[in-house]
Amino acid sequence: MRRHVQWEVVGGYTRDCVWVLIYKRMKELGMLDIYKSLKPPRDYTKLGIQPREVVWV
Repeated sequence: MRRHVQWEVVGGYTRDCVWVLIYKRMKELGMLDIYKSLKPPRDYTKLGIQPREVVWV
């Protein structure tokens, strides 16, 4: 059974969900191992970047 998946935040769900399209394409290319692998977050402290200041108005 083939399902046609569509997603759109507002409206009549007329656009295809980009994440479903990416998944299908990577499956065709045999690259699902890359899609399913988890990447650790970057350690920005090594770059010397300071956190931004949050200003509440």
